[in-house]
Amino acid sequence: MLSSFAFQLGSFVIYLGVLAAAIWAGVRVSRWSGRPWIGVVAFAVVFFGIGVLLALGGLPAPAGYTNDD
Repeated sequence: MLSSFAFQLGSFVIYLGVLAAAIWAGVRVSRWSGRPWIGVVAFAVVFFGIGVLLALGGLPAPAGYTNDD
């Protein structure tokens, strides 16, 4: 049970890091370009792009844990 919880917590932390990086990139692009919508596009590309790559690589979305150990 504890290893499942730790695995889910780890994936949550990784996705949280990706979210923080995407927000940072979106703000930087928005300030650099002067157009807020480009920042939103950059956020979406970074967050969803990396999120999809992580999911396809086998990292589960943090949705809880089970007692399947």
